[in-house]
Amino acid sequence: MSRRGMAQYVAVEEQERRAWAIAASLATFTAYQLAAQSHVRLEIVRPLIRAWKREGIVSLQAVGRRRRHVYAFVAAPRAIARPAGSAAENMWRTVRKLQRFTPADVQMHSSTGAAPVSEEDARRFCALLLRAGYVRVLRKAALGRHPAMYLLVRDTGPKPPEERRVRAVWDPNERAWTHVPEPAA
Repeated sequence: MSRRGMAQYVAVEEQERRAWAIAASLATFTAYQLAAQSHVRLEIVRPLIRAWKREGIVSLQAVGRRRRHVYAFVAAPRAIARPAGSAAENMWRTVRKLQRFTPADVQMHSSTGAAPVSEEDARRFCALLLRAGYVRVLRKAALGRHPAMYLLVRDTGPKPPEERRVRAVWDPNERAWTHVPEPAA
């Protein structure tokens, strides 16, 4: 992902935090009020409110003037709790942010208490990405001297590529098989 694309991704998360803070300070709100007061585009606010409604955080209180939906919090607002991702999600997020990395880098930046990542897991994940064409080798590993260094060349989105039982790689972002090995003769 380019620096500009990463900045936009970070900006969206910041906008979500701003919208949450403003919504938590209001007794009731509409999508338009929330967008105006938080300085967040309506195209971002509407899906946020729908997600909060699905999660049971807010409820529809009334339909106001001009058929605008008025929402209120069901319970006292709490801090946004982002679920810890799986090990693969954490490794993919790390690879996307670092761009140039070694398996040790991936392991150090991806491992959490909820989803620990061993160096062997990171090595296997890097090998999977290499086979599928997501990364290329910048520097080959030299046993005892330095590990392999990889460069991300194909960033398809936030979901990690998955290896399926057929030993092919499925990319949920593109909804396509990105690597299918040749059958053994």
